[in-house]
Amino acid sequence: MEYARGFILALAVVIGACATAPSGDSGTTRSTTSTPTTAMTARTTSSTTFSYDTGFGNISEQTPAHYLYVTEVGFWDVTGSDDAFSGQISLQEYIDELDIEEGPDCFVVWSWTGTERPLNTCASCDFVMDVSYTILSGDVSTCQTPDLPSETDDWQMGLNAATNLIVLNVGVSGVWAPWYTGVRTGDRIDITFNAMWPIDAPDEEMTE
Repeated sequence: MEYARGFILALAVVIGACATAPSGDSGTTRSTTSTPTTAMTARTTSSTTFSYDTGFGNISEQTPAHYLYVTEVGFWDVTGSDDAFSGQISLQEYIDELDIEEGPDCFVVWSWTGTERPLNTCASCDFVMDVSYTILSGDVSTCQTPDLPSETDDWQMGLNAATNLIVLNVGVSGVWAPWYTGVRTGDRIDITFNAMWPIDAPDEEMTE
């Protein structure tokens, strides 16, 4: 399965003799900041170190000229037996400043649905869902956040209620990376992600 926006996964640097992917989540969230010198975010587990492509490419300046502010907010309404969910998630981006009057530089809303995957490799998950997306409004091509879903993607996500995390089976590799904060109250799971990333972008794009 291919992920949107060139989701590149490279499993590398096997520590010791263990070469198998971990059975649970990695214990860290996806990066909320990125250093100016690199656009790669590494996650380390007890057995494997891997990186994924953020999509920004190399950032050449030590002090980037621009920053991207990202907010994702959504929810899952889960059935009583935890075998399906429906919900929505929105993404908004601001470049350099949170200009409420001008509005976000990117705003997209998806509906998403999930069906339970009983056989899975996430030992720490309360349950795992096969997740699909439908765009309700907005244009994903205007967004700069890497690894956004498309309507042809089917992702595997699980809930770890003990840590309030939604974890993603990265590239269906068996490596589970925390992707969102997910707080459950009854049959509803409220989901958030916030980040600030330096970006390489022509100055003229910032002044349109």
